[in-house]
Amino acid sequence: MGSAKFKLLPKFSFLYQYFQLDSTDMDAVFFVRGAHPKDVLVPDVPDLDPEFSTACDHAWARFMANDRLQEWILAEMRGLEGGGLLKYCCRVRR
Repeated sequence: MGSAKFKLLPKFSFLYQYFQLDSTDMDAVFFVRGAHPKDVLVPDVPDLDPEFSTACDHAWARFMANDRLQEWILAEMRGLEGGGLLKYCCRVRR
């Protein structure tokens, strides 16, 4: 992943760090249906089906999608840099 990071709301910072570290020690709290984390801040999510969703799966899906989108954008930018197009389009005028 590139050095650019998308900005997170503070309420997601713990979960995003957990995601980046590929941690698993709290998975039973975050990803088991019916589990309700009491000592961990879990962001509010849209009304999800409790028979299907877990406390953090919505946030996790967003993290994964955002990381993949960022990787794609950075790869596209690198491709444009190689062809000189990005330098032409984004030249800073002094």
